[in-house]
Amino acid sequence: MKKALLVMSLISALSACGGGSSGSGSNSGNNSGTGGTGGTSGTGSTSSGMTEAMKVFAESWISMQAVLNLHDLLIMAGNNGNCPKGGSVSFNGSTTSLSNCVRRFPADNAYLGNFSGTPVFTGSVKSLNFQSAGNLNVNAGDNPAVTQYVMSNTSFNGTDNETGSGDTSQIGNGSATFVMGAASSYAVTSVGSTAVNNGSSLNSNAGFFYSKSNAAASRVVTTQNLIFSSDTSGMTNRPASGSYNVAVGGTTTSCVNVGVQMLANNQVKISCSATSESRTVNWSDTDVQSALRSARS
Repeated sequence: MKKALLVMSLISALSACGGGSSGSGSNSGNNSGTGGTGGTSGTGSTSSGMTEAMKVFAESWISMQAVLNLHDLLIMAGNNGNCPKGGSVSFNGSTTSLSNCVRRFPADNAYLGNFSGTPVFTGSVKSLNFQSAGNLNVNAGDNPAVTQYVMSNTSFNGTDNETGSGDTSQIGNGSATFVMGAASSYAVTSVGSTAVNNGSSLNSNAGFFYSKSNAAASRVVTTQNLIFSSDTSGMTNRPASGSYNVAVGGTTTSCVNVGVQMLANNQVKISCSATSESRTVNWSDTDVQSALRSARS
């Protein structure tokens, strides 16, 4: 198995926001946000612009984790043996099979299923044309009997370069569908993403489209230098810095663009460009948690 630290995954972010098999979070700080320019303080922003911005933030954050999951699959492709935190992975012919494989960190996902693609190695660089073969279940790492979501229709071209100083993985032309519940599914398309892991931090940059539950309109997400810092148990569950922008599109949008700036592991600033409103909130705030639950339902 590769010894590189695992990139951030969907469930690590959701468990930090009240998801995961235990349904509890570990956020620090108080439970009220602070007001930003033109914004409101505490929980309960009610303007149409900030209501839309909060909704778009929650959906785009969940979609971004799916993009980062593609890096996980790239790293696991073509391996054989036991996984560091449980389960196993095997490679036969052109198929990688995962039996509740839990990577070294953040150990929140247990991958179950198989996918096609024969890695090609040139020195330290692994190249892969990834094609899903059926569904991939992403189960809870601490309780693999619990399925968190199911990925399907997944494909991408990727390279992974592991050296003594770290690991750089790149995804191109990526797409995937993932189902989180009976009524909720997401699609990410045109994914281009790079994750650089130097052992003490993970730097992520990406661009992609996403849509929820087969919506006609797709939104464009562009991320800039999202930094996940290392702590005693591995990478922290949320970025400590960096930003991303969501181009909302459509004729009924109040914001046109929604900005998201990571201020600390427990705080984020959400902005609505058209109304010049913004809010600084804690991940544990009631309305943030409510928006994330709605995005998953």
